[in-house]
Amino acid sequence: MSTKNAIDCFQDFLRDISPTEPSAKDRLFLATGLLELMRRVKSNDTLLAAAKLLAELPPVDWSQIPFSVTHTFLDVPIRKKLNAAGISEEDMPQVLLTALSLFVAFVQSGVELSDAVMDDIISAAVSDFLAAAPKPKPKTPEMFTDALVARVFTPAKITNESLQAIGMQAVYFRGELPGAKLGPDVRGILFDGLPGTSSHIILETGEYVRAKPKALNVAAIVDADEIKNLPASLLLAMNLASVNLFMTGVLSKEQESAIHSGCFGKLTAAAHNVTVSEQDLQPLEHVFDVSRDAVDRGMVGATGPTGATVRFPVPNTDMVVALHATQSAAGPYGISKLVRVDEKGNDVVLMRYDTPRLLTAKGVYIFPTKDSGFVYLTTVL
Repeated sequence: MSTKNAIDCFQDFLRDISPTEPSAKDRLFLATGLLELMRRVKSNDTLLAAAKLLAELPPVDWSQIPFSVTHTFLDVPIRKKLNAAGISEEDMPQVLLTALSLFVAFVQSGVELSDAVMDDIISAAVSDFLAAAPKPKPKTPEMFTDALVARVFTPAKITNESLQAIGMQAVYFRGELPGAKLGPDVRGILFDGLPGTSSHIILETGEYVRAKPKALNVAAIVDADEIKNLPASLLLAMNLASVNLFMTGVLSKEQESAIHSGCFGKLTAAAHNVTVSEQDLQPLEHVFDVSRDAVDRGMVGATGPTGATVRFPVPNTDMVVALHATQSAAGPYGISKLVRVDEKGNDVVLMRYDTPRLLTAKGVYIFPTKDSGFVYLTTVL
């Protein structure tokens, strides 16, 4: 328990932020904002939870948000949009909480927050809510997070040495976005194909990409703790992709055998596998290609598709994996979801994967649901 009084703590805060916030106006705004937050808190436990959130957040450029978050999510215009979509006043807070979670995922991915992206976020939140509403006991669809991988997979302890032993490497990858810009650092596992050919990378988003040898947008991860803390979803994606990668000659037999024996971890649940070809994903890849070209030419909305969806039935179930790609002012992105088709032919969303894929639809899609089993989709390259 702190022995300082409130004014001492507050003065310490203002002094501590002075080097990074030299403007008195900015310090005043931050201080009053914190007091407003504390004014709304109903218990000290909530305040401690807020402190825990701030302490555990990964590095994210929150300053890229070009508008007031409170005004956008709490003021009249967004409530009018929800009302027009059939959302009651009583249900609006829950729908907006879902939209806010999607919004955070987009901010962390570095996507430019245009009006079109915000409309997509609101539409997705409304769609999820309305899809769940007809159920006798409405449930908000699950959103994929790395923590959910524990339901179906036990990761192995990964080190730089264990990766080198199978000819692989942990890396940061920055994909090229429209306008010749590089995207955010994304962790991945790199492995080389035949000598002189491209390197292959599975990213933590599930995307499969290639890079030229010694490319400047690929940086090795050498810190032991960073390698130890590679996301379980990345290790699972490598596990799931290994058979296809071996069958197409990208991985050697020795590498595939090492993965099969558990060098990345072990599956702990039966799985429903959907395997698709690059050709099956062509409608989505076309959106990525045309949208990038449109952004580069400053012609967004003037040409090419605004979006595409492809659906793949999960064998021997009533479930479907739906993949969607769309374009915005900032460029293309893809999202996915696992749905159950009810007796009326309507989609009931079971799990969404809303961290946007900015580069390609190819790769691995993972849906470790709570009540409907483990479903994943892989691309035959």
